[in-house]
Amino acid sequence: MRTTSPLLSRDKRPPVLALTLLAVFVGMLGCGGGGGGGGGSSSSASATATASASATATATASASATATATATATATAGTTSETTGSTGSSLPSNRIFFVDSALDVKHVAPDGTDEQLFVDMSANFKTFGQDPTNENKVAFGYTNAPGSNADYVIYANSTVSASGATRLTQTSFKDIGSIMFTPDGTQIVFTGATQVGTSSEPQYRYRLYVISSTTANQSPVALDDADDAFVAPTGNKIVYTNWPIGTSSPRIKICNLDGSGGTIIANTGDNFMPQYNKSGDMISFTSSQSGQYEVWKMTSAGASKTQVTDVNSGVADRCFGSSWSPDGSEIAFTRVTLNGSTTGIYTVPAAGGTESIIRSGSVQPFVFWSPEAPGAIRSPSNLGSGSLSTSKRIQQLMGIK
Repeated sequence: MRTTSPLLSRDKRPPVLALTLLAVFVGMLGCGGGGGGGGGSSSSASATATASASATATATASASATATATATATATAGTTSETTGSTGSSLPSNRIFFVDSALDVKHVAPDGTDEQLFVDMSANFKTFGQDPTNENKVAFGYTNAPGSNADYVIYANSTVSASGATRLTQTSFKDIGSIMFTPDGTQIVFTGATQVGTSSEPQYRYRLYVISSTTANQSPVALDDADDAFVAPTGNKIVYTNWPIGTSSPRIKICNLDGSGGTIIANTGDNFMPQYNKSGDMISFTSSQSGQYEVWKMTSAGASKTQVTDVNSGVADRCFGSSWSPDGSEIAFTRVTLNGSTTGIYTVPAAGGTESIIRSGSVQPFVFWSPEAPGAIRSPSNLGSGSLSTSKRIQQLMGIK
């Protein structure tokens, strides 16, 4: 449902779908609480529509989805669940990670078979990223009092657990958009929100931060406005959604790891959730520049922008949160429609072509396709429970809150 905030009002935006996958938060590659490794856990619509769409049905569906998500979060709040059998685990190779309607992180084979639970989420956590050089180290946002007034702090531990964790930021944040380690594991890139505006009409400003992955109680300095971020495989660049307060649309920027060299590379329409391919020379992203939300691709410098998906279905379908296959030949993404059987996870040739559904059902609109070689695996930082690995404003834009 479109927010009434002036930050999100723009007549030319395509209508958005009130998704049935509402999250108490989302988190990127980042998410809510749970164990850092694979295995089981020990605890645990509407479009802005055609003229004939029913406002009553929309309200009912949204209320039901919100109630379900809230009930799920409430049931797990206060627990620090961990996956069983291990204190950590490297990401399995060549798997498509996603967050389901219960805010659990799962993964499937590229053909949609062999679905498995990876992390069972808790409301205390928001977004996690796994160290690609150490299977027993994860970073995550945590609060001991989840809710609308929660303050999140970045921690590191062997699992997504507050017990025995190292507090990395002295600074707290009202929300965490995404968390991701650099390829060498020495630094953590994340987006965090601070509150601006009045207490009666609060707004959140999301910004980009880079911190040490080992130093305790840091006070990070913001590098730029950023709703979500993804680190290049080379480790020297960051691509991110940039939506400064007072501007009309989210756009995509790149910068060096120290924040220098910031350059806008996509700003026609709404552009968000960028993700590098495994070699770092291409970027996929969601854009409305064709008139509705589709998956696009471009070079890492922002050239040769090309539309990959082609739903072309009026207000019914939306494509979000794309990720590249290990060899770069395919792109996985989520599609949200008014039909439950066609909502889910899809793959499409990176060159464009026939789109194939591999997992139907409500999912959060973000996926991460893990690399082939375990040694090259980077954390799925943008998977999250409660934050979708992006900001609340981007979630509103997509129709999630």
